[in-house]
Amino acid sequence: MSVLIATSLYDWLPGIISSVFGGSVVAAIIALYKVRPEAGQIVVTAAQGALIVQTGVIDNLKKEVERLNIEIEELKKENETLRATVNSLLSNQVRHDGEIKSLLH
Repeated sequence: MSVLIATSLYDWLPGIISSVFGGSVVAAIIALYKVRPEAGQIVVTAAQGALIVQTGVIDNLKKEVERLNIEIEELKKENETLRATVNSLLSNQVRHDGEIKSLLH
């Protein structure tokens, strides 16, 4: 609500200042018509800037997702290798335990 009031006041401020200092209603109306199109242009320019920033952020996020997907695939491969190593060590342990038991008896 306060932003709306501030924006509205901002639009009318040049006209009010012109009428107070210039003493002319015509000068105030002319000032309002001159400033009014620029206000719309400022909003459009700001929106275009925000769109460019959002596009840049989206592009950066896409690159980050791609990088993370590659990292995930590498970690999956490493996990598979480690699981195979652990399974091999466990089977060796079971075999060695059996050999030790046979030697002790």
